[in-house]
Amino acid sequence: MLGPSPILRIGGRSQELLRGVPPAYIFDSMAGLAKSANMRFVVGLPLETGDTGLAWRVMAEAKKYLGLGNEPDMWDRKAANGGNAR
Repeated sequence: MLGPSPILRIGGRSQELLRGVPPAYIFDSMAGLAKSANMRFVVGLPLETGDTGLAWRVMAEAKKYLGLGNEPDMWDRKAANGGNAR
């Protein structure tokens, strides 16, 4: 179940290929979709290269247009070793 509104995840492998902050019109379009369709977004951050400055800038831009939260809490809590991930 997705909850009260659809959730669209932006990222995956493509987020790791970012070399700059996406232009403002991207986030503005996402904000428009969020408003018109009551949609929420999970925006991935580029962390693979170790450029935490870029990750912070992407997060700040996303926050400006979309707000800030955490990914949906609906994932299995089992760790790889069979223990609890919490």
